[in-house]
Amino acid sequence: MDDIELSFIVPVYNVEDYLNECLDSIIVQIEGMNCVEIILVDDGSTDNSGTICDEYGKIYSYIQVIHQKNLGLSCARNAGLKVASGKYIAFVDSDDKITQGSLQKIISWVEKTKADIYFMQAKKFYSNGYKVDLGDGINHKNIYGRSKREVIKFIAKSKKYPGSACTKLYRRAFLIEAGLYFPNDRRYSEDLGFVRDCLLTANSFDCIDIPYYEYRQNREGSITNSFSIKKSIKNIY
Repeated sequence: MDDIELSFIVPVYNVEDYLNECLDSIIVQIEGMNCVEIILVDDGSTDNSGTICDEYGKIYSYIQVIHQKNLGLSCARNAGLKVASGKYIAFVDSDDKITQGSLQKIISWVEKTKADIYFMQAKKFYSNGYKVDLGDGINHKNIYGRSKREVIKFIAKSKKYPGSACTKLYRRAFLIEAGLYFPNDRRYSEDLGFVRDCLLTANSFDCIDIPYYEYRQNREGSITNSFSIKKSIKNIY
């Protein structure tokens, strides 16, 4: 596909109960658009997740499916990044979903400003339908047009480190040229170091102030905060 604006990379592992909802939240917004692709990386699932991926891949030409042995979340994301063709990359965990009505607005926004990294707005959602803001405390006003030093200082002074890889868009050429990939040693909280390295390497930042990402809350502790990462970037800037 030519002129792909946005690549969604979705690592998949034993999420047969949630995968349809995740993919449908993206697909329903793609109809009529030719500038979005979805890359599904089945990381050795032992349930029906891999079969579900293949079924979607047969129906939708903009969905590419990769099957690999179980190597972990980071390796699955890296595998998707290596084959992605979009100008921008979005990582989506396969038990989460994308807010309806957000995709067209996002694509219009990035076509205008072309930053290395975009911060996105997110919510946590529960099985009873209750939603609450993730609360990263970042908006367009305090990010756009600021220097790297100003952005890093703002984040270092914030109450919460915005460490999720899924609440951001990344310019693909920026990631590739800088050699920015997720650690492949199966460590926990792999997002934190990746986001830190991206922030310290990027030269331009923006924030899109619309609801975008929704984290499924079906187990306690799914959102991770790290004060050590905040401290490390604060010491640099």
